[in-house]
Amino acid sequence: QSFEVTGPVRLDVHLASGLIEIEPSLDGHVEVELIAHDTESQQLVDAARVELRGSGDRPEILVDVPARPKSWSLGNLLGRQTTRR
Repeated sequence: QSFEVTGPVRLDVHLASGLIEIEPSLDGHVEVELIAHDTESQQLVDAARVELRGSGDRPEILVDVPARPKSWSLGNLLGRQTTRR
């Protein structure tokens, strides 16, 4: 998504995992691109919210990507926590 702005913006990113890359510019244009690398990630990208909030001195760009659903295993049910990386 692309947004036209007249000055600096505040960036509010909610991203449980993945990579964010920020390339500042002075042309009054903000572009947000979300790239998925597999089918599961594409579902999260499709569900993401990207919006421009407010105006005036310091508008805010919100990028909110939902977290991956937690997987359940016998270990989780018995109280052992496992972390996927």
